[in-house]
Amino acid sequence: MNEKQSDFNRVVMCGVTEYAEEMNVEIRITEGLFGSKIGHGREVIRAYNEAGNNSTEVDLEQALKWIATNKPDVYIKYVTSEMLSTYA
Repeated sequence: MNEKQSDFNRVVMCGVTEYAEEMNVEIRITEGLFGSKIGHGREVIRAYNEAGNNSTEVDLEQALKWIATNKPDVYIKYVTSEMLSTYA
């Protein structure tokens, strides 16, 4: 998948890769677990692995809240206007 394959529900995070295989990472809006409405509409970070045959998703809001609470120094480091302007 490349940046051109991004759509409204999925945005490839250019320059961010899955650690072991360096595969694409994206932010996407979930469609629900196993066809249900559980988790529907949540923003998640999806990292592809196993040559693109598998992936894992992490809830973006939960991850950011956890980092802000448990690693405030890391959160502040990356959520300052200086850092954000780097990626704008």
